[in-house]
Amino acid sequence: MALQRSFRLNQVLRVVLSECKNSSIKIRTVQTETQPAVKPKEKFLQRWGKYWKSLYLDYRDVAIDVAKEFRQRPLRCSGYVATLGSLYFFSQHNPDMCSYRDQLLNNESKITQVAQPLRNPDSEKYVTWVEQCCNEGIIRHLNLGIISFIWLDNYDESSAVYKATCSYLKPQYLKFYQRIIDIGFLDKWWLLEDKMHDYDVNIAQF
Repeated sequence: MALQRSFRLNQVLRVVLSECKNSSIKIRTVQTETQPAVKPKEKFLQRWGKYWKSLYLDYRDVAIDVAKEFRQRPLRCSGYVATLGSLYFFSQHNPDMCSYRDQLLNNESKITQVAQPLRNPDSEKYVTWVEQCCNEGIIRHLNLGIISFIWLDNYDESSAVYKATCSYLKPQYLKFYQRIIDIGFLDKWWLLEDKMHDYDVNIAQF
């Protein structure tokens, strides 16, 4: 009797163990089926190619839309193109501080080549005054993209006195126009050039 019972227990244990193995195998297979497939990482060249392809498609769509807009409204689009082209041209020919300095030195050399009795006093005084402002370090340049302004500050940028560093004593925006001494446009400083008109003619001599 004891041998029969032990034999039956062994059979039951074998059946239970086989069932457990089968269930574990099924669970593993289900997990592997439900897990999403891991995509391989893209290489650098693939990502680079996709980026330029998407960029090309975006620009192509924009070009197609612009072409359609030109066909539907040619006059308006021509005005837009002319405006953008003009702004770009003006920005490329907007003078900077170096050109102002060069023009000032050029005008000063022109005046010095003229005899003292023949010099225009207005031209000489203006050029001398601007040169003095440059030496004092109060000349400032304001670039607005298509036009520039030369204006006068109160103190040199390196000055550390209280009046120069206090924000409440800075030049006011409403009175900024009073500080402008020259206007730069189309590679030319117009007020500086206007002051050099007849620089070698002294009216007092006549």
